[in-house]
Amino acid sequence: MNRYQELRNNNDVALLLLQEPVGVADGLVPICLPVDGSNFDGKEAIVTGWGTTESGELSEHLQQLTVPILTNQQCRKSGYFRFQITAKMLCAGYLEGGRDSCQGDSGGPLQLAKGEAGQQQIVGVVSWGNECAQRNYPGVYARVTRFVSWIRSHSRGACWCTNG
Repeated sequence: MNRYQELRNNNDVALLLLQEPVGVADGLVPICLPVDGSNFDGKEAIVTGWGTTESGELSEHLQQLTVPILTNQQCRKSGYFRFQITAKMLCAGYLEGGRDSCQGDSGGPLQLAKGEAGQQQIVGVVSWGNECAQRNYPGVYARVTRFVSWIRSHSRGACWCTNG
């Protein structure tokens, strides 16, 4: 069972059950789940969202940013306290600050290319951070590989990308 732990921001994922199927426009494909237990440390990923920009306003256009995925050890040595970053989280961003996801991006994907066919896999879900783009405080995401089994068990009958 996935129970959100508010004091620790742990298990910050949710699934929505829709009454009607969602159509997918031509040229678009659903995002894939990663293989359970995969490690993406050191890879470059893309975070997208309509969250707050430098002006303090929500964006009218979808924004995207490429960010490096840090190891949890690197993240625990940043400005966060050691105990704040759990195994169900991952950090991505620039320790020098200046670029990051922000308020309004929460729940959005941190995605990574999967193979050469243009498919993307979701490796993180925007969760929390210390304000936005602050030096020594990368963005913190729910680590999707820790929830793959839970997602699959609660979405039976869904279509899945093939692994490979």
